[in-house]
Amino acid sequence: MASALLALNTTAHAGDVPESVTDAFPVLTVLQKAGDEYSKAFRDQHDTIKALDAQARFEYSPALQEQLLAIFGSTNPLRLLRSGVTQTEIQYSASLKPFTYKAKDDSTVSAGPMALKVAVDKHGRRMKVNGTLASFEASNEFSMKDVRLSADLAKAVDQLWYGVAQLQVGSMLFNAWSASANFKVGDKDVVAGTVGAPEGTAEALRVDGTMLKVAMRHHGKLADIGYDFGIKSIATQGFALERLHMAMRFQNMDASVFKEIQKDADKLDVSAMSEQQKTEIGMNYIRRFGAAMLHPGAAFVFDDISGSYHGATTSVKGRISFDKLKESELGDPVAWKNKLALQFEVRFPMAIVDEICRSFAEQQLKAQANGAEPDPKELDKLTRNFSAAVVGKGVGEGFAKLVNHELRTTIVMRNGVLTANGKVWEAPAPVVTGQPPAPPEALPAPEAAPAAPAVPAAQ
Repeated sequence: MASALLALNTTAHAGDVPESVTDAFPVLTVLQKAGDEYSKAFRDQHDTIKALDAQARFEYSPALQEQLLAIFGSTNPLRLLRSGVTQTEIQYSASLKPFTYKAKDDSTVSAGPMALKVAVDKHGRRMKVNGTLASFEASNEFSMKDVRLSADLAKAVDQLWYGVAQLQVGSMLFNAWSASANFKVGDKDVVAGTVGAPEGTAEALRVDGTMLKVAMRHHGKLADIGYDFGIKSIATQGFALERLHMAMRFQNMDASVFKEIQKDADKLDVSAMSEQQKTEIGMNYIRRFGAAMLHPGAAFVFDDISGSYHGATTSVKGRISFDKLKESELGDPVAWKNKLALQFEVRFPMAIVDEICRSFAEQQLKAQANGAEPDPKELDKLTRNFSAAVVGKGVGEGFAKLVNHELRTTIVMRNGVLTANGKVWEAPAPVVTGQPPAPPEALPAPEAAPAAPAVPAAQ
């Protein structure tokens, strides 16, 4: 496992796992200690082949070996060893047999089999990684199957690894989880506080076809980082999201910042740090990462953020530019407002608008009838009124347009001015602290509520 982290050039450490998590899951506590020892042993070794060959000689501390043996059946699980040499590359491999571990609190963890293969060119500057994990399960509460890791990396002149890494998970089941709020999607209730799936029913949450791809490209003094995340389907308590996709890129970033962050990370010893110290270091990395975006031509590009429900797909595309900001202004909201440049194209199908409006209409009618099921005709009528109000607000006031049964708008921010579909959006005036509210008699009399506007015809 540590070898896979080495290959992917990560700066994260197992010691970053919160104490509350490791207390609840003893296996994570052991992995945290293993990560700390591994980091100390190899942090100063930057020769790729020497670092990989050293796997054969590396041993954990005696106390940790006992714990690793109790859990994994080995004092050094996934130890990489040379498995072959060709004219162009050196090959390494590691494997882990299936195992099951039962803790004192009767919680169990089982996984396997696991395999890892690494191929490096004889100059140590090109690396390919492939790993597989057949299954993992934790106390019947969470499980995943068919996990695959792949990477194709090259070391640049700044000694950082660039290339593409991809993680795929065939399926994940969450049989004990808690929703964060009471809500309704379509005609399905999703209730907060529900832990675990009801007896005799399917799992509480199922996620199929998860994919995460990270691509890092180096060009001159600049670098691009791309993230591509996708899920084929999510199902929970009768509700199903058919597809979720997010593709984003940080482009034209100052590559020297990454080298500085890597150099500082190599010196860190997180094992002796408090949670607060770890948080402060993490926030410092985020600030420095943000500083790398303050470069002419740098931008945060959203190639696609989309999701599908009942065959209808909503999507967002756009970009944000930060290059007019100064590093000293990163914590200044006024500077962000005036110097940030953004543009987003949003498409929202009326089919999804109607689904949401129907949910609100049903809840309102049930509340009026003390929980009784609403009359279908009344429900249809109120749904149409809600949908017409939504379209009237967006299209009628010029903030969106209706095209082919989709609400569409382009959101733009330039020089502190925010527009939607070309119309300026005026933010509500701020409340002045200490100013007393107007007396009741000074307030204007309420006007009669206007009738809900009709849905405009599709353009």
